[in-house]
Amino acid sequence: MTDEGIQIDLEPGEGAIVFGEDGIKLFAPTILEDMPFEVRDTMEFVTFALLKTDWIIEYYEHLSTADALLDLMGNKHTEPPQLRLIKGGLYGESDKEEDENES
Repeated sequence: MTDEGIQIDLEPGEGAIVFGEDGIKLFAPTILEDMPFEVRDTMEFVTFALLKTDWIIEYYEHLSTADALLDLMGNKHTEPPQLRLIKGGLYGESDKEEDENES
């Protein structure tokens, strides 16, 4: 299938979604019965999602929140966390005796 310089070779029953600088293009067989339900359903869902303004707003809010959190953290987000062992739970008497003998 070809559209304005884009050539997509689809096998029977396939569809394609192309994201580019000039927008989004959907490619599907001309006869919808030739496309499996799963492929058609997925393409319809992606189209639906791209038109949901509230989803787009929520996504950009998520990005803004993530960026704000990284800014608050500064460069520390690249440093590995400092971990220490807190003994408890199944740490029993035999373990305590071993630690005392090592000291």
